[in-house]
Amino acid sequence: MTRTGPTKADDTRQPATPPVPPVTPSPTGTVQPRRATGFAFNRPVIICLCYLLVFFVGFTPLVGIALAYIFRGEPHEPWEAVQYRYLIRTFWIGASGFAFVALAVLALAYEEGVAAAVAGLLALIVVVLFTARTIYAFVKAVGNEPLPRAATLLI
Repeated sequence: MTRTGPTKADDTRQPATPPVPPVTPSPTGTVQPRRATGFAFNRPVIICLCYLLVFFVGFTPLVGIALAYIFRGEPHEPWEAVQYRYLIRTFWIGASGFAFVALAVLALAYEEGVAAAVAGLLALIVVVLFTARTIYAFVKAVGNEPLPRAATLLI
């Protein structure tokens, strides 16, 4: 009669090694491992964080837009090009929105109650749009994903 179960030789198995993550070649020719899970700290994420820090430090979107233009000119992954376009557009939407709010305040300055209400509503819309676009880009950048509609003016 033959045994079909494990033998003593099977008891000396090596412990399982973790799987090797897939690698992604970068445009510069180096191979960088892609994280399957966790926080991917890449260049578009840095720009998003600069944009979101506007609520604590006022000048950080200027740093973010400068980085976006600098990073756009350097070698990068194809999905990053879409991110840069979207983030640059997000900055200019926010900047032009706040310029419009300032002009609305100046135009309606003679009617104090109306000016405050209109300016407050417009400023709220601009803040919500800027924040929503930045968070959306942040979520996609963490996953190394392109944005499906980078040319849109909304989200």
